[in-house]
Amino acid sequence: MKKMNKPIHFVTKQFKKFRVDRGWSQQEMAEFLALQMNRKVSQVMVAYWETQTRGMMAEQALELSRALKVPVADLFEQKPVK
Repeated sequence: MKKMNKPIHFVTKQFKKFRVDRGWSQQEMAEFLALQMNRKVSQVMVAYWETQTRGMMAEQALELSRALKVPVADLFEQKPVK
């Protein structure tokens, strides 16, 4: 089975709402996610996700939903792959 390398999930406004509701900066969100996901997450990546500049792989989407303790469907929407 061929591995798909194109990002297919794009963060919805709920991701930013989660951060803003807690009064966190993008840097604070990045630090929280880095600890929860045990991987490097930068402020720039948080900004990319919030502005839908970059999507993410399905594995990353699942990790993010686990870190935030929310259903993955609440944070992501499917966009057509071009």
